[in-house]
Amino acid sequence: RAFKDAEAYYQKSLGMRQRIRVDPSAKEGHVSSVQGKAQAVAQSLTSLGNLYVEMGDSEGVLESAAAESGGWETKQTETAHRRAKLKLYEQALQTLKDAKEQYIKGFSQSHPKVAWALEGIARVYQKHAMFREAQVTWEEAIQIRNQLQESSTGKQLFSSELERAMQSKAEIEEMRSQVRSRFKNTHRKLSLTVPGKSFREPLLGGSPSVSPEGSRAGGEASAWSGRLATDI
Repeated sequence: RAFKDAEAYYQKSLGMRQRIRVDPSAKEGHVSSVQGKAQAVAQSLTSLGNLYVEMGDSEGVLESAAAESGGWETKQTETAHRRAKLKLYEQALQTLKDAKEQYIKGFSQSHPKVAWALEGIARVYQKHAMFREAQVTWEEAIQIRNQLQESSTGKQLFSSELERAMQSKAEIEEMRSQVRSRFKNTHRKLSLTVPGKSFREPLLGGSPSVSPEGSRAGGEASAWSGRLATDI
């Protein structure tokens, strides 16, 4: 109930900020200027996106979704949980992406708030187990923070944020490595049980022979798994 109330208030706040009339004569940064309005909208989108992440992480919200779907059996409940979680994370992802674009409009491509938005997006990708996208997004955030430090006059701006971002990127790289390793092991087993692939064991040593149909099926499986491996 509390989450739903919060969502309603955030949506109302977002709507009010989106309806702000832009005054061409307003000073840059004023809420009625193009940049000021974009900054205000971005803040509301960020708050709403973070709320969706919290909702996706909350067992209470997921249990309510399962109950509403009528899923009381174990498998049905687990499916309802996954669907509810994925839907909330998808909402969070799109909302945070919109926030990033508004921050760019309101500030600049290299502003710290853009880096914060990217980090939020990367975390949602990670929750989605979309590790490749997460790594790319962390790298974008790190690039902005490195640029900020390079342009500063002797000050290590956001050094702690940069350190955390680099640590998160390293963790993602390790996760991707582990997934690739498990995938390769699974593929080896899969290549022996591909549908339509038949083996004829030799009577005295040697290697099993494969039918032409099995060769084609195995080739298709290898091509498919190769494409998938590059996306992990």
